Amino acid sequence: MKIKFYIILFYLFFIFLLSPLLSKEEKKEDFRPMTVDDVINIEKPYQLRMSPDNKTLIWVQYSVDEEKNKHIANIWMAAVTGGKEPVQLTRGKSSSRQPQWSPDGKEIAFLSDRIDNKDQIFTIYPYGGEASLLFKSNEDIHTFRWKDNKTIIFLTREDKYYYEEQLEDAKDDAEVVDDIKTFVPQRLFSYSLEDKKIKRLTLNNDQITTFTVSPDGNWAVTVHTDSPLYGLDPKYLKKYYLLNLKDLSMKQIFTEKYFQPYDLKWDKDGTLYFIDEKSSYEEKKGPGIPLLYEYNVKTNICKEVPLNWSWGIGLLEGRLFDSEGGKVVTTLAEGVVNHLVILNKSNGQWTRLEDPKSSNISDFVLTNDGKGMAFVYSTANKPFKLYYGEFDGNKFKNVITLADLNKGLDKVFLTRRDIIKWKSEGDREIEGILFYPKEYKEGQKYPLIVQIHGGPSWYDPDIFDTSWAYYPHILSAKNSFVLAVNYSGSANYGLAFMESIIGHYYELEVPDILSGIDSLIGKGMVDPEKLGTMGWSNGSILSIALTTETERFKVACCGAGNVNWLSDYGNCSFGVAFDNLYFKGPYWEHLEHYIASSPLFKMNKVITPTLIIFGDSDTTVPTEQGYEHYRALQQMEKAPVRFVLMPGEPHSLRKISHQKRKMEEELAWFDKYLFNEKSEVKNRSFMEGSPMDIMLKKSDFSYDGKGNLGVIYKDILIPETVEYEGLKVGRFEVTRSQFEAFLKENKDFDTTGLIDCKENSFKGGTGNYPVSGINLEKARAYCDWLSNKTGNKYRLPESKEMEKWLKDCNGNENTLDYWSGYSISPDEISELEDYIKKLESAQGIILPCGFFSESVEKIYDLNGNVSEICSDGSVTGLSARHISDKRQPYNPPGINYTGFRVVMEK
Repeated sequence: MKIKFYIILFYLFFIFLLSPLLSKEEKKEDFRPMTVDDVINIEKPYQLRMSPDNKTLIWVQYSVDEEKNKHIANIWMAAVTGGKEPVQLTRGKSSSRQPQWSPDGKEIAFLSDRIDNKDQIFTIYPYGGEASLLFKSNEDIHTFRWKDNKTIIFLTREDKYYYEEQLEDAKDDAEVVDDIKTFVPQRLFSYSLEDKKIKRLTLNNDQITTFTVSPDGNWAVTVHTDSPLYGLDPKYLKKYYLLNLKDLSMKQIFTEKYFQPYDLKWDKDGTLYFIDEKSSYEEKKGPGIPLLYEYNVKTNICKEVPLNWSWGIGLLEGRLFDSEGGKVVTTLAEGVVNHLVILNKSNGQWTRLEDPKSSNISDFVLTNDGKGMAFVYSTANKPFKLYYGEFDGNKFKNVITLADLNKGLDKVFLTRRDIIKWKSEGDREIEGILFYPKEYKEGQKYPLIVQIHGGPSWYDPDIFDTSWAYYPHILSAKNSFVLAVNYSGSANYGLAFMESIIGHYYELEVPDILSGIDSLIGKGMVDPEKLGTMGWSNGSILSIALTTETERFKVACCGAGNVNWLSDYGNCSFGVAFDNLYFKGPYWEHLEHYIASSPLFKMNKVITPTLIIFGDSDTTVPTEQGYEHYRALQQMEKAPVRFVLMPGEPHSLRKISHQKRKMEEELAWFDKYLFNEKSEVKNRSFMEGSPMDIMLKKSDFSYDGKGNLGVIYKDILIPETVEYEGLKVGRFEVTRSQFEAFLKENKDFDTTGLIDCKENSFKGGTGNYPVSGINLEKARAYCDWLSNKTGNKYRLPESKEMEKWLKDCNGNENTLDYWSGYSISPDEISELEDYIKKLESAQGIILPCGFFSESVEKIYDLNGNVSEICSDGSVTGLSARHISDKRQPYNPPGINYTGFRVVMEK
């Protein structure tokens, strides 16, 4: 018996310990769905730079500027020792980017277009002060580097030539396509911080596109293009020169044909490291696997750094490698993840980092002594955070958070994700990321949306890649699976996999995607009658192909995708290179193949409702492709089709309004054709907060059969609650009708002070007014009664909760400003006092709950009508007796204008 007793006791103790974890998991299901605004506001660090003394990190971070309708980049700073919040160094309406520490660490230089919308170099002290313009350039500065503490080298074009000024004066803006005569040189210049003079360093007749300066300031490697056809035609290649910064002599380096290095980075020891891609189709500029090389200036010897890894370096969104303090750090391509590895330069040995955070890094930078590293970490369902850690063998130690980003997503539902594999045609193994429905239950079937990445030589990594282009967490919250597929041709799976689709475009990718869907259907997870597809660029190209190959898809959202490879050859900015590579050569030599490969000529097979979205200035996937796609479907009338153009946008949407509209259009399309829900794209003629909007939202209010706000629980009228930030909050303050139900069961309750209340009943016709004349004792009594009647725990809001809600409030509510018709100043209150008192006597100035638009999502009257009691007895929020001037110190109103709302604990 004793043994049995102790077993039971241990079991109960174990459940007690586990209960906080269980409750946390239960609450996860109640987190609010991700919104379009959440996506737009995701925080991510870019351009990480470590200070010379290894104590401070700076980086670039974008934030939303609604007024300018774009994201603004600013520079942030944090101490790698931790203990302090990050500091924002730059502010304003213009972006600041490309931050560079001076060699002595005393200044930070950066680019900004804050003057005349031209990119100029500014400097700022890291520990205080305003940024100052270093000098004014007549033309945009493309990039720059510190040569030493007193000299900056920068890249720009020459000032406008005489013929250009003449054309401007004549308002002649005609352009000659591929005109070598207007291919204006871009050259290197230096600026001395001592004598304030600019010096021309190169006289090249081509365009330098980027450069890098050695740590000792003696050398620069410059990268050149000599034709406007570079990028379009693969026979035009970059050239590389070593510039002696002492005598300004230049010699060409890396002269091996098709050797095209990028991401050039000097080590402190004078070694230049860089990436070059290995491809079997170099003459056609085919995609390749990234390999690491080193170049010794003294010996002029260039050689590959052996990775002992056939798939090459893993592709990251940020830095691919770094080299400092006797080590090189990079990642190895392994599909959706990239494992961090360290090269010890003294013995040539690679060590794989076996740390939990070492496989999901999207950017990093080493300390200058190579002992530590700052890095950006995330997974597909964990938002970006910025960390710093020290190397300890093959692990990190002393890891600290430098920037706890994306706090706004703490209460947002982020779904489960699994990395999955399946077999496609020819026994090919395909890998992808599966995002689960919010309310997933094993054994049930759900809709599936396949999201297809662009490229094709890119991939879906296991990082928090949520953006305006792809947003799986919004779709998962609609109770759908989302499958990201790394189809044949994707990067990060080796050269053979990447090159497999060359000459076989569509032939492998489409079966890879369909087999992934079928594998999930075969497991009983996906409803085969509820399939959708979406993608941008090559993701759209393959989504379009799916709609021509099968009738299985109920919906397709296609952003910037090709349908006609014949017209692409001439219209695309790199059409010659791309189409010659993937479609066997030029179309005049392979006309039948081009026609057979172009979905445009199969549009008669499409029955899938198709949404098409393009920027109207896209030259990557030319906008004409969207017109051809749309017009074919529109004329054939076999499938619903909608074509949305974003004015002034290139291939990647830049304006916030367009990014939002793209997502809203797609979500409405999915709702209509996949989820069978009513959803509308924001109507440009419909004004939020208008009387029409207010009345329409009132249709969502809960009423009893007599028109009283609230819900009926066992014949009792109680407050309606709604989800807000993980809580169930009263949609309105407690109404008179709801409080009257309490009074009927508590006939001896002291009603002294309650407005318009006689004999436990309120004045007729005021049932939906907030009960007022309330003190803390009365409010608590009601909450206790409501808890006992329903079996749920009701309480008053905490003051910190109310403070947060009040900060989030929108628009105007029932205050004296409403009654006066204008914004009242404190001086005018006394002049209106007689009128206010007459109105109070005649009809009162408290209005029915929900009279105005919502204060925050689904919650009303937080900052007007009556002020509200919190659990600690404090009173917050404006009332009908307050003015709206935020500068006015807050004083609670009299008890006549005090009410309360409830919170139901889960």
